[in-house]
Amino acid sequence: MKSNKDIQCAIIQDLIPVYADGELSQASSEMVRQHLMECSQCQLEIEAYKKPLFTDTQLQEDIDTDVKVKPFAFFLWPRFKKVAWLCLLLIVVGTGSLAIAAYNFGKSIALQDPVYSRAIKEDLFVEVHKTKKLGPYEITLSRALLDNAQTVLFYNTNPAISEEDRVHVTIKDSDGRVYETLSGFSYGGIEHTMNLQPLDSQAQQLAVEFELEGTPAVETFNVPVDPTPVLASTSKWWPSITREFGPVRIDLDSVVLGLTKSQINIRALWPLDQQIRGMGFGKMPPQGPIIGENGEVLSASGGSFRVPEGIPISNDYASLLDTTNRRQIGLNTIGYQTDSTSGGVNVTFEFDPFLEPTSYMDFTLPNLYLYEIVAGNSLELSLEDGEEREINENIGSESHKVVIDKLIKQDSLLRIYYTMLKGEDAIYPEYLPEIVLSNPEGFERQGRITSTDGNRGIVEVHLTDEGSFTLELKSLGEMLQGDKEYELQVPAGY
Repeated sequence: MKSNKDIQCAIIQDLIPVYADGELSQASSEMVRQHLMECSQCQLEIEAYKKPLFTDTQLQEDIDTDVKVKPFAFFLWPRFKKVAWLCLLLIVVGTGSLAIAAYNFGKSIALQDPVYSRAIKEDLFVEVHKTKKLGPYEITLSRALLDNAQTVLFYNTNPAISEEDRVHVTIKDSDGRVYETLSGFSYGGIEHTMNLQPLDSQAQQLAVEFELEGTPAVETFNVPVDPTPVLASTSKWWPSITREFGPVRIDLDSVVLGLTKSQINIRALWPLDQQIRGMGFGKMPPQGPIIGENGEVLSASGGSFRVPEGIPISNDYASLLDTTNRRQIGLNTIGYQTDSTSGGVNVTFEFDPFLEPTSYMDFTLPNLYLYEIVAGNSLELSLEDGEEREINENIGSESHKVVIDKLIKQDSLLRIYYTMLKGEDAIYPEYLPEIVLSNPEGFERQGRITSTDGNRGIVEVHLTDEGSFTLELKSLGEMLQGDKEYELQVPAGY
């Protein structure tokens, strides 16, 4: 296996002809220049490239003794070589930073993701390419992307991180602000990306700390940063639109059109009442804080739901339309954070990035449900793996019946088939149930509605342990009425 140093040298040597001819971007040229200052092998490569192919004597001998093709080709090459290299690099990457192109060309799996296409095209990466030893591993911090929707770190490990080891990454700026990790991805245990909260616009330097869990091994990379170039290529604004949906107030707080994703941030507020379980957005289970007897907020929570790929557009999910370019923008995740101060919930809908400039967009909320706690029945059950059991019992009340038709258990997944005896004629259910499972120790798991058809639906719950469990109706959500569509004008300059 090649070392990170060998891989870096191979990339730089690919770029030497273009660097020598002055065809690289400023950022890419600086990366090559810094590498050449530290690498004697690559210095020899560029010196060899700059040497003429023929001396004047050799050229004259060729003219006198050989066919005329050689001097003709030699005289043509200085004019042709720039065009030749340009054509070759256009075949490799099309447009964008040539340094990034070289990494992307068979060397970076992460950068092949289309979400980075604008950043590559506009050369917006912060190039680092520094390596440090962390226990048995070499950690190479390759680059960072300072998106206004998130910060993305790209790093490699050599050898691949073993299943027994855990590497923790902590990031803070020169003012001491620590940025929370949002998610991370690994490609074969060697190439990694880490997604974090977006940087403060005033940040000037990052301290990126890698720690090998269970060992004293810690290494820190100090990275100078400047978020302003990305801010000029992205957009964030605050529409401050408020609408009423019965007892619920929805505030459309902010819109972020970043390089790697788009975000719509809303806040939902409702009366502080112990009987209100929370808000549901489409099929998402209700989310809300626990309210005490005196109306005070006792606890808050947060989480996210990943939207299945290839779902059709429906009222079950939020949608975003680029009306300027007539393009539907895909929904990826729904994040929520209950508010311990107001008692409401903050929700972030994350979509794919806009790949071209736009002036207008339409955002549509999914069906909205306000869930209230109901007094129902519970079922004590135990199923074997692979078992399918008919139930046909009502766990709701007489006025709001929720009949459990059957249960199917497959590995750790339990599917619950139900029928609501309300809203039979509605295209989308008038009511939705919140069904929960609890084990003998009292630990609860929310079920998630995966499909509905009129008054019928399927709830899925992932079981964490074997044995008996209690199935019950925790609350019932009633659909709220109101205008869910927002026509938004993108500020000038995006």
